[in-house]
Amino acid sequence: QIFLNGDVLVLRDANREGRTMRIETRNARVRPDDNYAETDEDIRVISPPDYMTGTGATMKFGDGIQYSVLANVRRKHEVQNQ
Repeated sequence: QIFLNGDVLVLRDANREGRTMRIETRNARVRPDDNYAETDEDIRVISPPDYMTGTGATMKFGDGIQYSVLANVRRKHEVQNQ
């Protein structure tokens, strides 16, 4: 297990739908062999047009990023005019 103390930033390039992802948090615990990370701290997930915040999270890495925000979840979806 690896401890990332302080600011932690996870970036994902655009997926098939063209959406990027930026995850910001602090003090994460990472198990590289399991492609797994978690934090008890506040988290911010930005994947335009979605924006989510909350407290605590688990993340699974691999072909993509799967995450669960554990508490105080707020999500904002901005509608884009075409």
